[in-house]
Order: sequence, then structure tokens, then C-alpha cells
Amino acid sequence: MISLNKYALAFGLGITSLLGLGLWFDHYRRNNKEFRKNLRRIEYREAKIQEKRASAEIYKHVAKEIPTDQAERREFMLEQVNLGDKFLNEGPSGYSIAAAHFYNALRSNDQPDQMLSYMQQIVPPECMQMIIKLVQMDFARKN
Repeated sequence: MISLNKYALAFGLGITSLLGLGLWFDHYRRNNKEFRKNLRRIEYREAKIQEKRASAEIYKHVAKEIPTDQAERREFMLEQVNLGDKFLNEGPSGYSIAAAHFYNALRSNDQPDQMLSYMQQIVPPECMQMIIKLVQMDFARKN
């Protein structure tokens, strides 16, 4: 019976120590400016890494070359629009891939301004922002 009380006491002390450590850490986290500053830096770095990964994912689906023949361009554009629509229907998880396909279609279209205005009416704003970002990056790369 005494050994059971020793184990219960040791268990109680262990739990109390962990609780005390948790309370101390919470106090430290809330009141130390350097700690909070470091956390913000870490979050910023992780966000940048995530953004780079997302950009790399998008560029996997951007076509390197667009057909030069008019009939092939039209077929390519329709194929890219269909693929973009397919990924768009998957929801927010497919927006980046859909944006890449819509961007391919936009690049292969003879009248990109009209197509862009049409896409602004149909494509969700989050996906449209990705498409515009791709257009801006392509323009910056060419100049």
C-alpha cells in the first residue's frame, strides 16, 4: 500500500511539474518581445517558402511552347480551358493548377483582352488573382 502511494505521489508531482512548466512557458511567450519577434520571423520565412512551392507547382503546368499553327492554337486553347475548368471544379485546392491552364489558354488566344474580361466574370477571384500574377510575372520576365 505504501508503494502505491509513492507512485501516486510521484505521478502527481510529475503532472504538477508539467503544468507549472506549461504556465511558465505561456507567460514567457506572452511577455518576451524577442520571442514573439522570432516567431514572426519564422512564420514569415515559412510563408515565403510556401509561396515559392506554390509558384513552382503552378509553373509545372504552364506550357513552355504554344503551337504556331492557327488550328493547333485553337485546339490547344480549348484543351487548356477544359483542363482549367476541370481543376476549377475541384475547389480551392485546384485553383493554382486551374490558373496555370487558364493562363496557357490566355497566351494562346488571339484576343487575350476579351478572354481575360470573360474569365473575370466566370473564374473565382482567388484564381483570377493567380492568373493576373502569372501574366505580370511573364511580362516582367520578357522585359
